[in-house]
Amino acid sequence: MNNDIQDLEQKIKEARYGKEADEQEKTRIRRELNNKAGMQAGMEFVASIGFSAFIGYWLDQWLGTMPLFFILLFMIGVGAGFLSIFRASKNLGSAVGYSELHKRRKEVRKAPELKPDED
Repeated sequence: MNNDIQDLEQKIKEARYGKEADEQEKTRIRRELNNKAGMQAGMEFVASIGFSAFIGYWLDQWLGTMPLFFILLFMIGVGAGFLSIFRASKNLGSAVGYSELHKRRKEVRKAPELKPDED
């Protein structure tokens, strides 16, 4: 009887959440997600440097101040790229609604305690 209940619980769990992946499948999925996150961080790093350097070069050509804006915006792009990698590595801001959840937790901590009515 106990074995039938366990089988039923297992079937219900599989119906709700899908079949449990084996360790090899979990490792493959984890590796793919890590590769995707690494490629995204690298692309954001290169794009922020390239875009800011291009804008700096264009400003220098337009204003006639050759290396000034190029170097300045290149350094800003490097900083933005490192910030992007930091956020990706700490998984900051990637979840939808994270800031709203954080705000609600703060509000709950500030909420006054309710006392029962004494009648």
